[in-house]
Amino acid sequence: MVSKTTPATTITSLDHIVLTVKSVPRATEWYIKNLGMKSEAFVSASSPDVTRYSLKFGLQKINLHEYGKVRAPHFLMVLLVSIPGLYISNVKSTII
Repeated sequence: MVSKTTPATTITSLDHIVLTVKSVPRATEWYIKNLGMKSEAFVSASSPDVTRYSLKFGLQKINLHEYGKVRAPHFLMVLLVSIPGLYISNVKSTII
């Protein structure tokens, strides 16, 4: 049933999206080559001894964590699940 009330807010973007991958370098290479994303390596002030990795596109950022390499802050358990997703592009659809 669709509500006819006005929403309290409208979502404009997503944040704190994390992909747990088998290999950060291989995943980064694939997303750059096939989806035109940019890679970023950064160090957090809270953990300056750890280099973190992300993929950037538009105003969005997806953090990459390598499976089996736990870093704080972290979840007690990482679940390997598939979440359906869709990347919106300005190019006509092709099979990737």
